[in-house]
Amino acid sequence: SLALIESTQCERSSARGERVEVAAMARQGNMGQARANLDGAMGTMKDNMKLLSEREECLTQLEDKSTNLNRTASKFHQGARMVNWKTRAAGYTTALVVIALGLWAVLFALHVHVGKRNIWEFVALSVVALLLGYGIYACVSRRWTAAANNLVSESSTSGSSSGDEEQSAE
Repeated sequence: SLALIESTQCERSSARGERVEVAAMARQGNMGQARANLDGAMGTMKDNMKLLSEREECLTQLEDKSTNLNRTASKFHQGARMVNWKTRAAGYTTALVVIALGLWAVLFALHVHVGKRNIWEFVALSVVALLLGYGIYACVSRRWTAAANNLVSESSTSGSSSGDEEQSAE
């Protein structure tokens, strides 16, 4: 009877052992499945992080290109304003030269033909007037050029300071 009790206990313990082993295997199967799911999620997360890094790199490159385009457009605008200013100044200069030549021709006709005076007097006065006119033209031209350069430099400093403010805000 003792042997029967021992064999029953062995059977019970072996049954319990089998149940424990089955439960452990079930847990291991669930753990394996959970580990596989975790590995899949980790892989997906790594891929997403790679894509996010590539996107950030593309956005940085796009921002750099945009900044360069803005600078180029600003320089183009400054150049266009300078050309406009010089064209306007050249138009004024041409108009002044045409008016001066017309006035010289009228004065020449009045001095020599109407006044019956010596032509050399008029030529000497014309040379003095020409030199004086050229001196005035040189002064005005320098002032206009300085004003144009100041205009361009003011627009470039205001344009670059707004770009710096945008960069510092980020």
